[in-house]
Amino acid sequence: MSEGQTNVASETQIAHLTKLTHRTDQMVTAHSILRDRYEARSNLLSGINIFSAAVVTFLSVASLEIKDALLPVTINPDYLLATLAFVSFCGSLAELHFRWREKASVHADAANSYARLKLSLAEGVAEKSTLTHDRYVSLKTAYDSTSDAVARIPDRQFVKLKAAHKRKINLSSYLDDHPSANILLTRIKFWCRDNIGYTAATR
Repeated sequence: MSEGQTNVASETQIAHLTKLTHRTDQMVTAHSILRDRYEARSNLLSGINIFSAAVVTFLSVASLEIKDALLPVTINPDYLLATLAFVSFCGSLAELHFRWREKASVHADAANSYARLKLSLAEGVAEKSTLTHDRYVSLKTAYDSTSDAVARIPDRQFVKLKAAHKRKINLSSYLDDHPSANILLTRIKFWCRDNIGYTAATR
């Protein structure tokens, strides 16, 4: 047996790379969901803080005539000023405590890292019979390094994120054969199938 043949990756190694590719794809989905979730929370909180601070600034410098003209009679400008100042203060504390923007950035980096890794793994799996053992070891090392370097998925969220990924794959596969299907109704069909056993919903 030649040196080139002995350096070819085994079927077990190729199967392992395939498994790592699926696992990496799942991590891309999980980190993307967390990125979008934390970014949405951060944007909402920032919007509330900016609005509150703007109104507080306006009420602080506006004359009594302008306040009376713009605000309903039932709203006391001083009470509104105090309330929005308190909201702005609490919002600022919440930003410091929850660090949603920072978490969004961390998970965005993780999603990007896993996306690049997924591409490399897919290329390795596509090589199949020409994939060398050295190439397999390199890809496996890249997977281990990426997993160690990026943010971890919290244990309490892992199962839900895994389920979200499986639903995405299931929906994508279904739409390949039914491109005109309504996405919302299809999600409802799958939910009925998996939760109340309504098998007729998927026919």
